[in-house]
Amino acid sequence: MSAAPLRLWLDDDRPIPDGYNAWARDAAAGIAELERALADGRHIDIVSFDHDIISADGQDFRPVMMWMAWNEHWPAVVRVHTGSSIGAEWLLGTARRNAPEGTRIMDARATSKGGGAQPLRWPV
Repeated sequence: MSAAPLRLWLDDDRPIPDGYNAWARDAAAGIAELERALADGRHIDIVSFDHDIISADGQDFRPVMMWMAWNEHWPAVVRVHTGSSIGAEWLLGTARRNAPEGTRIMDARATSKGGGAQPLRWPV
């Protein structure tokens, strides 16, 4: 029996919505989830990004996006749910420039309709 696909929620403030099965509150934990999925041969369905880590001054989730780009290890869907306009533009731009063809990149900013901590309705 194969393990369930990874559906990773990256956010230190908003609680994990229905439909996700892993929650990382900082970049190191997010990278660890991806590395564990890679080692276990798990498919990665979605990674949903916040940007700023409120509890850690000056930290953000950019290292997770950089890890995916450097390792060429991408989910089927990259979703950006942050409320930070500058952070969203960086995350979306990096994904658009580096993700392989066929990767769905979703702008689901917390300030847009249907954005933020919404339940995941699969398939997205």
